[in-house]
Amino acid sequence: LGFCCTLRASYLPLAMGTMTRCSFLVFLVGMLVSILVSVSIAKSAGASRPHILVVIADDYGWNDIGYHSDELPTPILNSLASSGVKLNNYYVQPLCTPSRASFMTGRYPIRYGLQHFVIQPPFPAGLFLNETTMPQRMRESGYATHAIGKWHLGFFEWEYTPTYRGFDSYLGYWTGGESYYNHVPDGSNYVGYDFHNGTKDFISGNGTYSSTWFADEAERVVRNYAKDTSTAKKPLFMYLAMQTCHEPLVRPPQPNLDRCAHLQDENRKIFCTMTSNLDDTVGAVVKSFQTAGIWEDTLLVFSTDNGAHPQLGGSNWPLRGGKGTLFEGGVRGAAFVAGAGVPKALAGTINNELMHITDWFPTLLGVAGANSSNTFPLDGKDQWKTITQKNASSPREEILLNIDLETASIRVGHMKLVVNNQSYDGWWYPPVNSTDNKKDGIHVPVTDAARAIKMDDGAEVCLFNVTADPNETRNLAKENLDQVKELRTRIEEYRSGRHGGFVHPWMPPSDPKADPTLHGGMWVPWKSLNAKRF
Repeated sequence: LGFCCTLRASYLPLAMGTMTRCSFLVFLVGMLVSILVSVSIAKSAGASRPHILVVIADDYGWNDIGYHSDELPTPILNSLASSGVKLNNYYVQPLCTPSRASFMTGRYPIRYGLQHFVIQPPFPAGLFLNETTMPQRMRESGYATHAIGKWHLGFFEWEYTPTYRGFDSYLGYWTGGESYYNHVPDGSNYVGYDFHNGTKDFISGNGTYSSTWFADEAERVVRNYAKDTSTAKKPLFMYLAMQTCHEPLVRPPQPNLDRCAHLQDENRKIFCTMTSNLDDTVGAVVKSFQTAGIWEDTLLVFSTDNGAHPQLGGSNWPLRGGKGTLFEGGVRGAAFVAGAGVPKALAGTINNELMHITDWFPTLLGVAGANSSNTFPLDGKDQWKTITQKNASSPREEILLNIDLETASIRVGHMKLVVNNQSYDGWWYPPVNSTDNKKDGIHVPVTDAARAIKMDDGAEVCLFNVTADPNETRNLAKENLDQVKELRTRIEEYRSGRHGGFVHPWMPPSDPKADPTLHGGMWVPWKSLNAKRF
């Protein structure tokens, strides 16, 4: 517990120490005004506020959704996207934990040290408790908040788990990746069961494909809402974080093999059955909203958490790189918005304005009439006008894609700088016609025109105009060294904390006390004094 307490106590100076006293006071005044305005909006909006359904797909690539490519049929997602707005210039973080933290807080992962790697099951790590989360603000404003699926933001103490971070209910798993049927996580030397209903172990989930339970839980929540005849019932905020299509590759029950019969590569074929299951699950959840008579009053947001893993059946083609990289295949995400508040005149349109996953925090809280401030300054921008008004410009000019131990990337306007990307460089053709069953499909190595150049300090850099060259085929760094210097300076300003604080990447080592064999075979919040099976 000492480590955790020290961390919490030291966070404020780390995050805020680089702000001037004056700028911090201005921020506090602005936050107070925001609170008063949002309360007024919430009161006037009342029952007219929309239900909000957020669906996060896992390791879902640019080329894996049907409206980008007909290779993997996703008719339900295609239909929903065609009724709304497709986000074509939308960015996420390169890995699971950082993206989910960004969504929940509206702040870059550099603000709380979660920019490096992901939280493994035995790591005593989590999203700092002094970060305000979206469901907290939603609940404060009168929403009923429900989380279903993957968490991956820490569970070593109860306070880090979903029902302590703003959700009224939760059904799912706390770790990052696990078996789809028996719910045992991978990625560590310890073996244990991880499926939970609130704070209780959900033993009856064993043996059933995860998305079956997720759909059932969503339907239960909506059904209970429909049964509530009181005049004071609350609008719904549902966060549905799907397991699909994270590894391991596992066929779901009733795998829709007919949709995938054209594929010859075995990994891609299994991945196809998983995307089909994702599509069907979203369809089942939408149907439950329709049956309850509330779909017309529901706003839907669909987003991936990061790019696909091209060695495990996913595809980001024609984008470069994949999950874990700072190239477009790792950070440009498939996403769309549909439903309540989206004008019918915009149905099926493609929005090319710059957006980032942190933007959902102020955007959705604004739609909900809720207080859209965090404990600390936001990185996210309210994009509601950008999404719902034709030809509206994004309030964004730049996105800090990440600053890690050695790697970094930033996009400003059309230009994107990548510093020291270290993994999965190049492109992967979708292995539709591959018969050799290679896990990495057909790899296209980096060409000389796209290769990074080495700077005097040893850093390897790439500079791309990602508007003209979204596939990052031509490195412009050599002929634009002044611009490279300018963008590297901007990154260093972020690293110094000048633009809202910086916390050095931290991931504590595995704690042997987390071993599930010490806790009845379960993954539990082992650092809490009351860590036990319920």
